[in-house]
Amino acid sequence: MNQNQIKYIAIAVAFLAGCSSTDKVSSTSDKQVKSVNAQEVKISAAEQKKQERIQEEIEKSLKTDLGISEERFKNAYKSQNEDALLKSAAELLSKNSDNIEVLLGLSDHYLRKGYPDVARIFYTRILDKKPDHPDVNNNLGVLALKEDKEAEAVVYFKKALQGNRRHAGANFNLGTYYLKYLDYEKAEMFLEISYNQDSKNYNIGNNYAIALRGTGQLDKALGVYKSIEGRSSSSVSMLNQAILLAEFKKDYKAAREIVSKIRFITTDPGVLRKVNALVLKIDESEKKK
Repeated sequence: MNQNQIKYIAIAVAFLAGCSSTDKVSSTSDKQVKSVNAQEVKISAAEQKKQERIQEEIEKSLKTDLGISEERFKNAYKSQNEDALLKSAAELLSKNSDNIEVLLGLSDHYLRKGYPDVARIFYTRILDKKPDHPDVNNNLGVLALKEDKEAEAVVYFKKALQGNRRHAGANFNLGTYYLKYLDYEKAEMFLEISYNQDSKNYNIGNNYAIALRGTGQLDKALGVYKSIEGRSSSSVSMLNQAILLAEFKKDYKAAREIVSKIRFITTDPGVLRKVNALVLKIDESEKKK
């Protein structure tokens, strides 16, 4: 762990500790107010209405302040201005230390900066209040995968689905895990849900089509490939489509047409090696006919 990592972890711990102490002060103040309110004090109807109007103005002012703080936080998050982000987050968390949107924003910020251990501190705070939070569990699963902790990742993805059965990310990640180990039926089940939630996502579509191919649903797989044609990095899905056409459907003409397109749109050496290998297979298969 480098010095910057240690510094940010210290900031995060101190940050949350400060918010918690603010909560305690607020709690004490609330008890004192309740104690005063418990006393029997007779006031006139006019005075009561006056107090109600004052209370309404206070609540209106607090809502306005809260809205300004939320706007500041969103702007700081978008611009990645760390000083402004921490300041606006402190304002919001001083009012509600369990503000999940703010805690999630802070965790995502530090995750992007390359400090996953700092992000985990905020994720843990969220899970203390909402153990099945789908986004947090999914993100922790992705972090576990990056650390080669597959079993731990699967547990997180399943927890995410307990919070939201149709969570696109968790279904995609769990489906991709099963796809890696060639369990096509389970992979299809999860990837279908993910695809139905986000059919425009290239990675989801590509993996779903592979799962469909694995379960023998070739025409359906081709339909998915066609639905994601023209998207970024589409050379990979086009290659998978060509493999399906050549090796499973034996439609060599259609496979060659796609191969020609791939050679035109990509310079990726890995993809082109696989393309050349596929062309050789097609040539050999056509000679045997």
